Formats: sequence, C-alpha cells, structure tokens
Amino acid sequence: MKTRHYGQTGDTIVEVLIAIAIVALVLAGAYKIATHSLNDVRQSQEHSEALKYAQSQLELLQSAASNPATTIFAQTYYFCMTSSGPQIANTPAPGVAMASPVPTSNYIAACQQTNGITYNEAISASSPALNQYVFTITVVWPSIQGNGNDQISMSYKLDK
Repeated sequence: MKTRHYGQTGDTIVEVLIAIAIVALVLAGAYKIATHSLNDVRQSQEHSEALKYAQSQLELLQSAASNPATTIFAQTYYFCMTSSGPQIANTPAPGVAMASPVPTSNYIAACQQTNGITYNEAISASSPALNQYVFTITVVWPSIQGNGNDQISMSYKLDK
C-alpha cells in the first residue's frame, strides 16, 4: 500500500518513465511512416522524370523515322536520340546479342539527363520482321534505396 504524506502529490518515477516510453514509441512510429512516405514520393518523382525522358526519346525517334535519310533502321548497337540525330553508344562484341538491361558501359554522355540524378538513356533495335522494327527505349537511374538501379523500358514498333 502506498502512503502519501500531507502535501505530496504527483506521479511516481515509474509512471513518468512509462509515459515517456509511450510518447517515444508514438514518435518513432510517426517518423517511420513519414520517412517511408517521403521515399515513396521521391521514387514516384524519379519514375515520372524517367518516363518523361523516355517519351522525349520516343518523340525524337518518331521524328527521325519520318525522315527518308534516317539511319535509325540501320542501328545494330545502342544509341540515343538527340536533336541532331542518333548518338552512337558502344558496339556490342560481334555475335553477341544486346543485353537487357543495358550494361552501364554502354551509356555515353550525350545519352544522359541530369536533374539532381543522372538518368541514362539507351535505345536498342530488334531485327526486322516484314520491315517492322521494334525499338526499346531504356532509362536507368540509381535507386533511392541505394540497392542498385531502377529502370523503365518502353517498346515502340515502327514500319520502315
């Protein structure tokens, strides 16, 4: 039984420690949720930015395809599109199929977009089937989680 002397009121040290522990757990949970939410938002922003770059490559590819003097249908290696035309990346070894995902050694400075993060762009063309070419646009950037890379790929079919 707890005895109190006249004029002594308040909480015991155990009650105060329990209250502090509860507040700490609530704050830790709120911090974890907020951090997770911020990472999700950032990852979504990065993905949207990569889609924008891929869409830009697709539009340049479509524009080049309408030019009778285009060289995009003759590409047998990685490339990216700029306003001046295709920019050639490293050629795969003879007889070696182009890898997916695109090896990082196949990116060149002309195929990089930087907006706080470096986005690497590469386009590969498949073998024609009845003069239909499939171009795959790949955009790769460092993962926000720090565990490698994130990437998106878009494929587009063009008739020669």
